Amino acid sequence: MEQFINALHSTELRIRTKQARPISLNDAVRRAVEMDEFYRVEKKTVSNSSERTQTAEDASMNPTMGDDIKTLSKTLHELQKELRQWKKRTDKSQITHVWW
Repeated sequence: MEQFINALHSTELRIRTKQARPISLNDAVRRAVEMDEFYRVEKKTVSNSSERTQTAEDASMNPTMGDDIKTLSKTLHELQKELRQWKKRTDKSQITHVWW
């Protein structure tokens, strides 16, 4: 059991497995695998969090990005307005072409 613990790939995993005070080799393996999985999930969570932070930092480092977003928002609003007007004109033209 001690040889297994000493062969673990990270110092932290070795220490945590020893702190769990396993009573057998099977117990040590089970605890080491469980802790290793916890570390993997945590690492993935931290990595995803840092990616979101990096995106926010990129936006704050680029002062024109806020202006670009405002411009895109304004353009989108104008396009939506034009589309509504076009639909109204189309609806009206269909009504006048109906023959009774």
